[in-house]
Amino acid sequence: MKGHESIITAMTNDPKDRHVLAAAVVSGAQTIVTFNVKHFSKEALAAWNVEVQSPDEFLIHQYHLDPETVFAVVNAQATQHGGWERLMSVHDRTVPQFVSILRERT
Repeated sequence: MKGHESIITAMTNDPKDRHVLAAAVVSGAQTIVTFNVKHFSKEALAAWNVEVQSPDEFLIHQYHLDPETVFAVVNAQATQHGGWERLMSVHDRTVPQFVSILRERT
């Protein structure tokens, strides 16, 4: 991403991640998906109309928007990466609530 450098100083979130918010603003992103949500306070994001979500929150939101498509994509990934249970065990470490929703469906 280029073009965001000039607005980094206008960002008020954690200094280590101001470049991330600046890139989101310049690209028109509505959501920053990160495990490090504490670096993106609601106050810092509000002026830019951007929100922050953990990967678990983001995937759950995507599932609720279109469960059939998300489930189909996860099934395709499982086929390519060693099967359903292997994929779920990998994702269970990082997106456990999403995995729980998928497991309820099977």
